[in-house]
Amino acid sequence: MSRGGVRSVSSRFRPAAAMARYGNLGRMKIVVCIKHVPDVQSERRLEGGRLVRGEDDVLNELDENAVEAAVALVEDLGGEVVALTMGPEDAEDGLRRALQMGADSGVLVT
Repeated sequence: MSRGGVRSVSSRFRPAAAMARYGNLGRMKIVVCIKHVPDVQSERRLEGGRLVRGEDDVLNELDENAVEAAVALVEDLGGEVVALTMGPEDAEDGLRRALQMGADSGVLVT
């Protein structure tokens, strides 16, 4: 359907249509890049002219959406979701969150 030159797309993914269009893709591997960031709700303060953030870090909200979408694709079409992040050892918490959400594996580049 087209409305004013804008194509209407269903928000729900249709695996049968994808299989008909792309055929059997075999085992698909989806890599999702994620970032472990300071919690926006955490306390911040200035000490000696430097910004000190709270100790709580979380997985970026937009990256959580990407992990959810990748997991949904894999559930429909098969394959594997790999979460990839770069940062200090604390970034491992972001990988743990992605694994809790359904990613099959995680890679931390330090």
